[in-house]
Amino acid sequence: MNMNIEPEKDIVIMLIKKELEDTIRGKIYKEMELDKEGKGIIYSLPVSEVSGLVEQRR
Repeated sequence: MNMNIEPEKDIVIMLIKKELEDTIRGKIYKEMELDKEGKGIIYSLPVSEVSGLVEQRR
């Protein structure tokens, strides 16, 4: 396979409430300058069930 693999990349996984999705994604997109080539990607996936978490309120 003809591909380059970057050895050091960060992955951030966040579990957030659906109603906060657009706001949080927009702020991350802007602050991380994801509109520029090679800066990264952001995507979301639905979560149907979670166990073992405690909600944090700030």
